[in-house]
Amino acid sequence: AEPLPAFGRLDARGRPSGALRHWSDELTRMVEAMLENPAHGLPARSADSVRLGVARLLASLRGGEAVPASLVHGDLSPGNIIVTAGVADPASGPGLSGLVDWEMARSADAALDLASLRFEWRGALAPLARRAEQAYRAARVAAGGEACLADWERRVALATVPRLLDARAVARRRVA
Repeated sequence: AEPLPAFGRLDARGRPSGALRHWSDELTRMVEAMLENPAHGLPARSADSVRLGVARLLASLRGGEAVPASLVHGDLSPGNIIVTAGVADPASGPGLSGLVDWEMARSADAALDLASLRFEWRGALAPLARRAEQAYRAARVAAGGEACLADWERRVALATVPRLLDARAVARRRVA
């Protein structure tokens, strides 16, 4: 796959639909939309702190690195994962059998899916998440070495911010 500086949704024929956006613009747009929604319950000062943190992480990445566009599921919550028991080796935990609910799939930075893995996959899915993360990390090192891995970790941290804001809003709705 050729590294692409931008990504977006593809139409049924695999062509870009709408304007392609730079990956950091897409992430910034997502975070800003969530911060503008009062459902997360953050005071204005805390929301400004989130904006500043995102801006600092983005600034540390603006070295011109093109982010490889990958097929991203976009919603790797446990309800969208079909697992099998560790049949070959029960000690290894569950194995991935399939994924459902592809409506949020798009061409984007694979860090978005890894952020979901880290955030959503707990309990019984934790061993599967660890194996998936090891595969992601090995691919990053093979693609560009340890420096590439450091940028990858920053992009995963950035991709986690919308997940955290969404989880905060969901938790507030449950309490209300």
